[in-house]
Amino acid sequence: MSTSAPFTDHEPDSIETMMIKADFVGSNPTPRVVGEGLLEYKCNYFLGNDPANWRTDVPNYQAMVYEDIYPGIDLKYYGNGKQMEYDFIVSPGTDPSQIMVRYEGAKSLSVDAAGRLVVETDWGEVLEQRPVVYQMSGGDRVSLAGEYVLKGDKAFGFELPDGYDVDLPLVIDPTLVYSTYLGGSYNDWGFGIAVDNAGSAFEVTNTRINNPYGASQTCRSLHVPTEYLSIQSAIDSATYCDTIKVAGGIYYENVVLKSGVTLLGGYSIANWTRDINSQITVIRGGVSLPNIHDVLVSGFRITNRSGSIIPRGIYIGASSPESYGVIISNNEVFGFNTGICVWGQPNSVPSGCIISNNIIHHNSSYGHFSRYLPSNLPRIIRNCLFYNNFSAIYPMDQIGLQILNNTIVFQDNNGVLIHFNNYGLVRNNVIAFNDGCGIGSYWFEDGQVITHDYNDVYSNDSDYCGWMTPDTTEFSLDPLFVNSTIKDFHLQPTSPCRDAGHPDSIYNDPDGTRNDIGAFGGPGAADWMIIPLPDQDNDGVPDIIDNCPYAYNPGQEDADSNGVGDACDVGCCVEPTRGNVDGDVNDQINVADLTYLVDYLFRGGPPPPCPEEGDVNGDDNTNVADLTYLVDYLFRGGPAPPPCP
Repeated sequence: MSTSAPFTDHEPDSIETMMIKADFVGSNPTPRVVGEGLLEYKCNYFLGNDPANWRTDVPNYQAMVYEDIYPGIDLKYYGNGKQMEYDFIVSPGTDPSQIMVRYEGAKSLSVDAAGRLVVETDWGEVLEQRPVVYQMSGGDRVSLAGEYVLKGDKAFGFELPDGYDVDLPLVIDPTLVYSTYLGGSYNDWGFGIAVDNAGSAFEVTNTRINNPYGASQTCRSLHVPTEYLSIQSAIDSATYCDTIKVAGGIYYENVVLKSGVTLLGGYSIANWTRDINSQITVIRGGVSLPNIHDVLVSGFRITNRSGSIIPRGIYIGASSPESYGVIISNNEVFGFNTGICVWGQPNSVPSGCIISNNIIHHNSSYGHFSRYLPSNLPRIIRNCLFYNNFSAIYPMDQIGLQILNNTIVFQDNNGVLIHFNNYGLVRNNVIAFNDGCGIGSYWFEDGQVITHDYNDVYSNDSDYCGWMTPDTTEFSLDPLFVNSTIKDFHLQPTSPCRDAGHPDSIYNDPDGTRNDIGAFGGPGAADWMIIPLPDQDNDGVPDIIDNCPYAYNPGQEDADSNGVGDACDVGCCVEPTRGNVDGDVNDQINVADLTYLVDYLFRGGPPPPCPEEGDVNGDDNTNVADLTYLVDYLFRGGPAPPPCP
């Protein structure tokens, strides 16, 4: 774009500039901005030499939504391949003629014969493709013949055909032919630009930025347990935009978050790198998010404390202000009455809430329960695993809940049961092997609509119940999981759920192919990090916190409070002798038992699942003497371990 000055380290003497600014005439000047589709990567801003001005772990999103830019109309920006796109999302019953966009800095606007908007500038033309306009009706995308309409000086809006369904949401999607982004928050100069045959842009630039948070805002990383002994103490000290990094370990506490705080588990205490599956971070207590916004919780195993009753694992609620911008991602939640509860009031709306890529299991009432959410703002349950709960998903009294690409299997009762909901969407889910209803709805009023399509609803006690009947896009076939016994619910290569989800490209898998139904399909499949913890006795309590990991004891009873469950405390030794330290099912005494005992005594490994077996020499203690006894027996012809007590 430069006409004269060469690239230097100072401001150029002469720069030719041109800027076109979109002004939404008559729009809301202070819309609320919500991120959609939290991306795995984060950005860091290292500004100057003062670490107090540095910003780390800044989240990125697939899309940004400006809510109610006009009454009942949202504006959504997102990237689609090499093109930057924006959509107007028009709520049912809203007049789209409110939309009026003026391009300040343009010479003129016109509409060409192909229906494209031509923006004439001093440097040439910028084209916007003919708008794509559509509605979703019964799971089908219905295209409408929308047109640009000029509205006075350098302004335009949209004209829609007569007779479109005003009771359905409407999407208006203009598209720039080419766009890229350059610049920061201060002075930016472009000295040259070129585009190659592949459409890639090459720029010679000088860019300067200011502190994106303002001079008074400092975002910090707080470390648990090195700087703060507990998670709650770190939260209490945190301010807006801080990130709390929690090292692997078990934390016995109830946690109450505050707005603007990111809470991340799975860090190594040695170097603060993150791997949530090797640095297992357990919260034995509940996590509450009351009346807060702009929060991310990720990387935790959240479970009830032994001997206590906590009704909800994660609680998101509002009593007067709205709770929004809440993301719960890549956690394992189990052992509660309800795993994740989202609860509002009729006039207080937890909105913009995304529950994604979580493993939710063995909760005695519901995996997910939500109520009183009368808002059109996004509330999404996507790419989650629900298994062995009493019921999986039970939403009541709300508008617009989206249940997308989940695997909902082996509940003791229902899979998805919906009450008093309007404009909901249940799409691309595996709902199978549940002992109650697969998918059902009750107590609807006239005009209420629940769209359910492209689901595999298979081998439930009753696949459909209430007012639900199969959609023509749904099917009932064995999803063919890799190994459901060990909770590997990935799809086999021959699964009928592969490439069987909704055909719209917005639901495509990360590799660009058609949506795979279930938790490991769709764009959210790329966000998976967490894997289920091992649970050898399949009692819903992972081995790492099970007080008797080789005997089924879901209640974790421990009458003498010695940390060893009653199932292992008395009489767990298998006749005739002690010595099966690792608790293998064949009751063999071998080198594996020796290795297990060494790990326990010297490397922080788990205790023997049966203390009687670990007390190899029978002196009522497990210590180095048992190790010596076992070595003598295995390698030196020493006596066999004594009989079980």
